[in-house]
Amino acid sequence: MKRTVTIKLQPSREQEKTLSKLDDTGARVWNRVNYLRRQQFFKEQLVDFNKTEKIVYEEFKREIGSATAQQITRKNAESWRSFFS
Repeated sequence: MKRTVTIKLQPSREQEKTLSKLDDTGARVWNRVNYLRRQQFFKEQLVDFNKTEKIVYEEFKREIGSATAQQITRKNAESWRSFFS
């Protein structure tokens, strides 16, 4: 049996702005890598997961952090691989 713990964040206004900025940047990373992969797919090219990950990683690593950018691009690749299977 799994246990779920629910918490409620109560950030200050400054923390809320920071979280919102991170959220927005995370969505931009996802959308950018998804766009690059869709372009390859619609051009009937082989979707190059490593190349698109590297492009987006270099573009966003300073803005959101390298680990987070990498994690988002890999999660997107997981979704694409699921689509192809």
